[in-house]
Amino acid sequence: MKTDLDLAQFVQCVGDAIIAVDRRGEIILWNPGAVRLLGHSADEVLGKSMDFFIPHASRKPHWDGFHSAIASGQTHLGTNLIRVPALHKNGQTIRIALTVGILRDAEDQIEAIGAIIREDLQAPKQTD
Repeated sequence: MKTDLDLAQFVQCVGDAIIAVDRRGEIILWNPGAVRLLGHSADEVLGKSMDFFIPHASRKPHWDGFHSAIASGQTHLGTNLIRVPALHKNGQTIRIALTVGILRDAEDQIEAIGAIIREDLQAPKQTD
């Protein structure tokens, strides 16, 4: 797809969280939507593991799927919307809905895995 659209500007202005991680699972992209949704600034998270926003009980299945996608070159999620819990900076568990995609370089090697994330408004509201 050829476009004159400034994709960096697009990533910065959309309301949804857009994040990307490198092959090690370290965050390389964290847009303002991710700041709004999860509470952490880009300076706090760039170069760090995603573990800070993945609930402890979800980490093993998350990393198993991540490493499988890196090894196989594809994600079993495809373009399906998935709904999972996430941890906000304030310690609260929130429900998110996301899609993921594998980003490849010019030689078709996996460069990163990206996700577009938003609050899961279909999830039941939690009461304190």
